[in-house]
Amino acid sequence: MFTLRVVPDGEEPFDIETTSRDIVAWEAGGSRQNPRSIGALGDNLRMTDITDLAWYAADRRGLTDLDIREWRKAVDIDITSKPGDDEDEEDGGLDPTQPAP
Repeated sequence: MFTLRVVPDGEEPFDIETTSRDIVAWEAGGSRQNPRSIGALGDNLRMTDITDLAWYAADRRGLTDLDIREWRKAVDIDITSKPGDDEDEEDGGLDPTQPAP
């Protein structure tokens, strides 16, 4: 679905692809007061949502031991570069509301 670049404090960045299972878990993590919907994500993109979506994907794959609150404090999500891009290259930007290239 989406490929996101995770930049953990003091560790090497890695790319993670979210799947429908991760999105379902992220949507289910919402509340009545703050419902989550992948459809609404495109209209109201928030870094908290993208960061949490990356956590659901990393947690499901066993790539983090952090809980979601610790994850938010310990990682950055780079949505400006495409997976595989070198840091020195110009890129066209990564839109997490669009399918991975």
